[in-house]
Amino acid sequence: MQLWNELKPGLKQIWECDPMMVLVCLWLATLLAGIITMVQSAIEKRRKKKAMQELLYSAWCVISNVAGGNWAKESSEWQRAAENWRDKYHRRNG
Repeated sequence: MQLWNELKPGLKQIWECDPMMVLVCLWLATLLAGIITMVQSAIEKRRKKKAMQELLYSAWCVISNVAGGNWAKESSEWQRAAENWRDKYHRRNG
């Protein structure tokens, strides 16, 4: 709102000289605002994706090092679950 109040006197002067120019400027400002919103959204998605990848990597580090990395010490059910997780993790991040 403050920005609008600062721009309003200048727009009034331009309107008095060339109303079409004011409309073009407002259209460009709206277009620019839309582009900025899209860029900010893309940046946020990238940040969230990176955070998720880091969490998955941390989970893999924990799973891979259970029993000192010797999964034979774990139950066969646990081994199958860990192998399944490992395979999906590497397929996704391969």
